[in-house]
Amino acid sequence: MSGRQHAVACLLVGLVLWGPRVEASTGRAPVDQMQVYRKGLPNLSILSLAQDPQGYLWIGTAEGLVRFDGVRFRVFDRATTPELRSNAVSALAVDSRGTLWIGTLRGLSRYAEGRFSLLGADHDLAPDRIRQLAVDCEGQLWVLVGNRLVRYDGPGFVAYTEEEHGLPAKVDGLLVDRAGGLWLTSSQGLGRLEGDRFVAVPTDGIQLDSWSQLVEDASGRLWLNAEGDLWIYEDGRFQPTHLLADLLAPPAESLLAGTDGSLWLGTMRGLIRVHGGRAELFTSADSLPSDWISSLFEDRDKALWIGATTGGLARWPAASSEKPSPRILSVVVEEAIADEQPRRLGSPLVLPPGTRRVEIHYTAIRFDRPEDVGFRYRLEGNDESWVDVGGRLATYTNLAPGPYRFFVEAYDRKAGRRARPPPGATLDLELRPALHQTWWFYTSLLVLGVVLFRGFHRIRIYPLQRRGRRLLELKKELEVKNAELLGRKAELRRLTFVISHDLRNPLFTIQGFLGLLDLDLSRQDALRTFGDLAHIRFALTRMEELLEELRVFTDLGSSHFALDEIVNLDTLVRSALHRHRDQVERRGVKVYVGKLGVVRGHREHLANLLRALLDNAFKFLDRVEQPRIEVSARRDSSQVTCSIRDNGIGIDPRYHEKVFQLFDQLIPETEGHGVGLAMAQRIVELHGGQIRIESSALGEGSTFAFSLPLHP
Repeated sequence: MSGRQHAVACLLVGLVLWGPRVEASTGRAPVDQMQVYRKGLPNLSILSLAQDPQGYLWIGTAEGLVRFDGVRFRVFDRATTPELRSNAVSALAVDSRGTLWIGTLRGLSRYAEGRFSLLGADHDLAPDRIRQLAVDCEGQLWVLVGNRLVRYDGPGFVAYTEEEHGLPAKVDGLLVDRAGGLWLTSSQGLGRLEGDRFVAVPTDGIQLDSWSQLVEDASGRLWLNAEGDLWIYEDGRFQPTHLLADLLAPPAESLLAGTDGSLWLGTMRGLIRVHGGRAELFTSADSLPSDWISSLFEDRDKALWIGATTGGLARWPAASSEKPSPRILSVVVEEAIADEQPRRLGSPLVLPPGTRRVEIHYTAIRFDRPEDVGFRYRLEGNDESWVDVGGRLATYTNLAPGPYRFFVEAYDRKAGRRARPPPGATLDLELRPALHQTWWFYTSLLVLGVVLFRGFHRIRIYPLQRRGRRLLELKKELEVKNAELLGRKAELRRLTFVISHDLRNPLFTIQGFLGLLDLDLSRQDALRTFGDLAHIRFALTRMEELLEELRVFTDLGSSHFALDEIVNLDTLVRSALHRHRDQVERRGVKVYVGKLGVVRGHREHLANLLRALLDNAFKFLDRVEQPRIEVSARRDSSQVTCSIRDNGIGIDPRYHEKVFQLFDQLIPETEGHGVGLAMAQRIVELHGGQIRIESSALGEGSTFAFSLPLHP
C-alpha cells in the first residue's frame, strides 16, 4: 500500500470512528436520547436480556434476576428466591407458552404462572453453567450446559453426545433458525442437526473458536462472526464480507440481528452496527453505559437494549420514523399484601379473617415515557366510583367480609382517555369472615337457644312424660294379659267341656262292662268274662292316654321353663321314629331323614313336638300304596326350618287353621284325641317360632313346617 492509500484508509477509519453521526442512517434516535439505567440494579454487569408476553423486560445480572416494567426494578436472588441456584444469570429465553427459562452459573430454573421452579438432579441436569438457551418452533428448549448440548422434553433432559449423535466434542454456540433448524458452532467446525444426527457444513477453512457466533437476519440469511470478520452464508458456503476488517474489532460477546436488517455486535471496545454494506462503531463517548457490551436485545417497540459488563443497562429507541407510537404494553396486577404478608395471587385471592389492611400492587408496562402513564382503579363491592391515581398501589383498610373484584386501567396522560387504552387487569378477592361475622354463627346461637329452651322444657315435663309412657305401657301390658286370660278362659271352658265329655265315654264304657262282667261271672262264662275285662282295660288305657296328653298340654301354659338347652334334633327324630318301627316294617314305609342340626330350646318339649308331628304323619298312611315320609331342614343365618312331609290323604286348605285347635279331629274315627297338633303349635310358639301347613288338596299329602332359632 502506498503512503497516499494508507492516508486515505486512515481518514476513512477516522470518519467511521470519530466522524459526525447521521442518526437517520442507524435507524435509531439520536444517541443523546439513549436512556441509561443504573439505579435499582443489583449489579452493573448485564449478562442476558429477554421480554415475556406481558411486556416485562427480564435482566440477568451477575448478582440476581431483575424484572423491569419501565419504572421499577424488582430483584430476585438467592435470598428471596431459593429456586435460583446462583445469582449470576447467564442466559434467558421465553417460549411460546410464556414460560421464562433462566440459566445461571449453577443450573437451570423457570418462571411460569407467577412461580419459580428449579430443574436439577431430578431432571437429569447437572448443576453446571448454562451458556445459552434457545427455543425452536415446536416449543422445545435447547440448552448449552458448559460445552454440552441437551434438550428438555418435559419429563427430563435428553443429552446429545459425540458418540451417539456425531456432535463435536465441545459445542460453543447454538442457533435456531426460522425453519426450526438447529445450528451448532464449535472450534472444530460448524453444522446443524438433521433428525438426531449432526451434519457438518463446510466452512472453507474458516478458523472458528469459542467466540464464534451465528445469527439469522430478518431476510433469513445466516451470518457468522469469526476471524475478526463477518461471513455470510450464500450458495451453500460462507463468504467473507470484510466489513469489520478496518475496525480491527475484537471478538464479539453478543450478536443480534435487528428487525430493520441491521446486525449488532457487542464487543469489549464498543457496539458495532452493520447495515447497508458499512459498519459503525459506538462507544461510551456516544452515551453507551460502557465500552464493554456483553448482551443485546430488541423489544416489541424495536428499541435496542444494551447490556454492559460494568456500566449497567441502556435503551436506544428506534428512530421516530420507524418506531411505533408510544404505547402501554399491558396492565398487570403484580402482588397483593395483607397485613404486611405477601399473598399468592389466585382466583380468587382468599384473605384470612380479621385482615385489616390490603395492598394491591399493579403496573403498566411501558418503557417510552413511563411517567406519562396514569391509572384508575375501583374495588367492586366497596368503591362507588373510579379512583384516578398516578401511583401503582391501591390500599384498603377494614374491609367487610365478602367477595370483591378489583379493576385497574391505565392510560396515557398526554393522549388522554380518548386514546384507546389497553385492556385492564382484574383480581378477585374474598375476605373470609371471622367466627362472629358468619351467618351460621348467629344460626348456631339461635339453634343453641332453641336447644336450651327445649332442654329446660324437657327437664320440667320429662318426669310427667315418663310417667305417662309408663302408664301406657302398663295399660298395653294389662290389655295383653286380659287377652291372654280371656283366651285361657275360653280354652279352659273348652277343656272342661272336652274333659267332661271325653272322660265320660271311657267311664260309661267301664260302667257298662262292669255290669256285663257281673252277669257273665254269675253264668260262669269265662270267654265273655275275659272279653269284658279287655274292654274295661282298653277304656282305662284310653283314659290314661288322654289324661297324660292333657297334663302335657296344660304344663305348656302354666309352667315357666328355660329354653337354653342345646338340643340335637337329629337324635330326637331317631327316637320318635323308633316308636313306629313296627309300622315301618309292616307297611314298608319309606322314611328319608336329612340333617336337621342343633338348636336352643327345651329338650322334652321339642321331643314331644317331633313325636306329635311324626305320629300325625304315620296316622294317615294306611290308604297309601307306597307310603313315604321325608324329614328335612334348611338353614339361614338365624334359624332352621324343619319340614315333615308325607304322601297321605292330605288336608283341605279350608281346615289348615282348624287342625291346630284343641280336641278338633277332622276324621273322628282315627286314633288320637285332637291334642297332638295343638300341643305342637304351642311348643313352637313358646320357642319363638312359627308352624304352618303346606297341602293344596286332598290326596296330595301334607307338609308341616316349623322354624326354630339356631344354636350360635
